[in-house]
This record gives sequence, structure tokens and C-alpha cells, in this order.
Amino acid sequence: MDTQQLIIIGVVVVVVIVVAILLVVSARKRKQREELRSRYGDEYDRTVRERGSKRAAVKDLQEREALHSELQLHDLNEADRELVRRHMASLQYRFVEDPDDVMLSTERVMTEVLRARGYPVADDRDQALRLFSVDYPHDAGQVRTVIEGNYGGDIGRMQEAFLGARRTLADVAGVSYVLGDATDEQDEHMAIGDSSSASTGSSSVSPAASDTTAATAPAETPLSDEERRRAESERTARME
Repeated sequence: MDTQQLIIIGVVVVVVIVVAILLVVSARKRKQREELRSRYGDEYDRTVRERGSKRAAVKDLQEREALHSELQLHDLNEADRELVRRHMASLQYRFVEDPDDVMLSTERVMTEVLRARGYPVADDRDQALRLFSVDYPHDAGQVRTVIEGNYGGDIGRMQEAFLGARRTLADVAGVSYVLGDATDEQDEHMAIGDSSSASTGSSSVSPAASDTTAATAPAETPLSDEERRRAESERTARME
């Protein structure tokens, strides 16, 4: 075997090794994308569209996971959950009369729940939603819809978003409610009220009645028990 043949064999071996390495790397990246697609679902697809490529989407999701590891998250305490429960029941009760105002209030509730849980929604809303998606990828789209609030006056989209918020709050904050939890109180703006929550490992969401940015619900004429039950039945049928 002469020198030329040895060179040719050496080149072929190098090419085979390089191709094998490229195939392994490609398979690894493909598996990584498939795992992220399985984990994040629609959020993965949205990120691909937003970033313009699968490679950029993978990088974005990996960055989220790295940043998420720095968060200090808290569960809502029972008083907070009760407050959110009353707010959401009251908002659903009012939805038919004033869906626009109800959705504005729902956005505030959702924002304050994320803030109380420890997501940096006050500093960077988009970043907070990215980090939220690491924990709740299948709820991220619903939360984004509610917080961005782009309904175009479409009542059907508002109804779908509200019911999505209801399901999300059950997942994220352990809050579930029925219309009987609604109160006759005016809608209160919600804000974090316990500065010691970080040290106690729990969060606090409390009403701030003096906040002039809060939109309040119109006062309603008191109903009899029979009228209230009938109204609740009609509202439930129209909302669900």
C-alpha cells in the first residue's frame, strides 16, 4: 500500500468521524427540541414564532430555566386565597353586566397573584411571564392573554379568557370558588400588603382601598334570596 492510498484512507476515516459527530450532535439537538416541545407545548410554538427559529427558541427557553433558578417563590396563605376567591366570584357574578370592567379587574387580580407568588411582574411583565411559563407552561398562554388584555371588544374572547383565568388560579394559587362566595362589596384593588412574607415563606395579597387607580364596580340593588338564586343560575349557564 503506497503513501497515496494511505492518505486517501486517512481522509475517508476523518470524514466518517466528522459525519458521525455531526449526526450525534444533530440527534442530540433534535432530542432536546422534542423534549422542550413536549414540556412547553403551545408556549414552545409561540416562542419559535416570536424568536424566528427553533434554535433561538431553544436558547430562550434555556435562558428562562437558568433565570428561574434564582427566583424565591412563595405559596399564597389562606387569607390571600380567600381574598382572591371573593374577588373572582364577585367578578364572575358581574361579568354579564360589564365584561370590559370585569376583565380589567381580572388582569389586576392575576398580576397581583403573580407578584405575591414571587414573579417579577412589577419590574418586567414580559420577563415575569417567561419565568412563569417554566412552572406552568400550559397556563402561560391564558395568563398572557388576561394580562395583555387584547380582546378587541369580543365578548366571546373575554368569556374564554375569564374562564381560563379561573382554571389557572386553581392551578397556580389553589383558589377555587362558586358564585355563592361573591360579596356585595365593591371591587377592591389588590396589592401586596405584607412585607414580611419573604421571610415567612408565604405571600400576602391585600386590598388597598386608598389606591385611586382601582376601578370600582357599580353598586347593585340588593336582591331577595330567590332573585339571587335565579340570577346565579342564569349567570352560571351563560358563563360555562
